[in-house]
Amino acid sequence: MFLIFTAPAAAPVHDCCFNLTEMKIPLRIVESHTETHSDCPFKAFVLLSKSGKMFCGDPDAEWVKSLVAALDQRNTPTTAKPLTTNSPTLSTAKLFREGQPY
Repeated sequence: MFLIFTAPAAAPVHDCCFNLTEMKIPLRIVESHTETHSDCPFKAFVLLSKSGKMFCGDPDAEWVKSLVAALDQRNTPTTAKPLTTNSPTLSTAKLFREGQPY
């Protein structure tokens, strides 16, 4: 893995990959991922490990696609659905079952 930082005049700094790792990086050690900028010579995913190491993954490799999908799912906040207020409660349901007037 070789990562180079380039800074053309008056332009932002981009992380570019020039070699892609063939070693499968386990999900358990990866903290996050980013895509290389369109100005870079290769399209790749920069995988940042929990220890701070950077790896360049081929975006067409199946293991990289799976890893990125798992990271996206892991980092997507989940939301609980609120209970509806018009749902019958246990006591209301019991009254209807017993045929008592409401």
